[in-house]
Amino acid sequence: MQEGGAVGWDPISLWKQMGIIAKIVVVILFIMSGWSIGVMIDRAMAYNAARKQSRAFAPAVAGALRDGRIDEAIKVAERNKKSHLAKVVTAGLMEFKAHQDSPGAIPAKPLKPPNALWSAPKPSSTPNSSVDSAVWPPSVRQPPSWACSAP
Repeated sequence: MQEGGAVGWDPISLWKQMGIIAKIVVVILFIMSGWSIGVMIDRAMAYNAARKQSRAFAPAVAGALRDGRIDEAIKVAERNKKSHLAKVVTAGLMEFKAHQDSPGAIPAKPLKPPNALWSAPKPSSTPNSSVDSAVWPPSVRQPPSWACSAP
């Protein structure tokens, strides 16, 4: 205690006035603070390494995929173990390759619209047909009665 019984707020005065339980709590908090700082430094180093590898990985794998060399793209991805991007791309490429190599694989075909009836028809000469034909399939020029009923 200082003069007149006032409590000092400096760390040494506080430490001298603490009981044993308070001192144990303070020591544990300091240990946890040091551990937390160590984890922050470790994570910063890991994310920095992952970012560097991802930035080097993206152009390399893009060139391999552009040329259709899936095996080379997988090898490039496997060399970049720290890159999160490489992990995701590797998983996707390996799944694609497994599907492509399977005996019952569906051959790749160009994509078509799922339903040719719903493609927009050419407008006709009647006044409201351009609006109707843009919304409804060619076989149905007028909307069904349930679509136009007012409440």
